[in-house]
Amino acid sequence: MNNLSERSRTAIASDCARYEAWCGAMGLTPIPASADQVQAWLIDCVNEGPKLATINRFVYSIGQAHAMAGTISPTKMPTWKSHWLRIRSKLQALGLTQTTKREELNADNIRAILASIGDSLRELRDAALITVAFDTLCKPAELVAVCLEQISVLSDGSGQLWLPQQPDLQVSLDGVRRLSPDTIHRVRRWCGAMNIQSGPLFLAIGGRPKRKRADSAMAVEPEAVARIFRQRATAAGLEGGEFNSEVHHPKR
Repeated sequence: MNNLSERSRTAIASDCARYEAWCGAMGLTPIPASADQVQAWLIDCVNEGPKLATINRFVYSIGQAHAMAGTISPTKMPTWKSHWLRIRSKLQALGLTQTTKREELNADNIRAILASIGDSLRELRDAALITVAFDTLCKPAELVAVCLEQISVLSDGSGQLWLPQQPDLQVSLDGVRRLSPDTIHRVRRWCGAMNIQSGPLFLAIGGRPKRKRADSAMAVEPEAVARIFRQRATAAGLEGGEFNSEVHHPKR
């Protein structure tokens, strides 16, 4: 879990605490768990009303917990497919499979996308953009406005992104967001390949001419961000219906 963002580690810890509490109430040992046990927990969770994206996150968290314990996760076993079909059927029966614009990106999806990305300029840019988006939950308009000067690198290899208030982009969020060491690595690779030393981070590459921004750089347009996510998700073999290509902030 060392390469995960702070937000991801917090979510996994919260999910595992919820699972362990359920196991305690049922008199069960959390790890190692059988596929039947995890299915029973998730079915109980579904009855409480969370949607598909949240249940997917629970599955990922259980897998991470088993990996840290050095044992195979039941969600990786061949028998899990039939268990997952039962869980999904329950979600469908309750009308909980619809995706919404407020659902967060799933960490498994992000890793699948990054694994499918190569070393071309466009791919290096997209990898940096996707990891920054995942760590910070920035909206498209915020992402394309990020400048290299807003990023600082910490002694442990992680980083921070300072988000100023930008009324011209109709966003009101400001403050500091943490960037994982992996994200900093990908940002550095992209900047090195493109020789970016200052100004907008996510520059447009080829294609149709882009509008010149006030800061005089040719940045990616906000409407292109969702397209980049869709294209990378498709290339990674992800189902479009289960992957939300836009990045949105949860309620604060």
